[in-house]
Amino acid sequence: MKKFIFFSAIVLLIFATVGCDEEETSVTTDQISGNGKIGYLNSKNLNGEFHKHYSNHFWITVGVGGCYTHLIVCNEDFLDNKFDYLKSTEETVKIKFSGEIKELSETPPPPRGPANVIYALIELTSIEKL
Repeated sequence: MKKFIFFSAIVLLIFATVGCDEEETSVTTDQISGNGKIGYLNSKNLNGEFHKHYSNHFWITVGVGGCYTHLIVCNEDFLDNKFDYLKSTEETVKIKFSGEIKELSETPPPPRGPANVIYALIELTSIEKL
């Protein structure tokens, strides 16, 4: 019985540490599931306090009716190096994806800008190049 409890504790610890880093996320605010959502994936190398923190990460941009949501991929290992070539180009790839949308951490705060731009994190559960 002690071995089972020990093994269960180890498995639970492993699952608790997989996914988005807790320091980068707070809570899940929405989920994209079903057939997924269409967006554009690229790698951003930007300046500024907020942008430096999330620079050299993959971003997914979704635009609807003049509003834009920028989702910063927090589990890049899920991409399995399939999109690494984007890190050396300014190319954008059309994708279909699903995952859990999470709030940004309090630090650093997102840049001030128009009200039609939203920043969040995404923990991907599926991605497909279109």
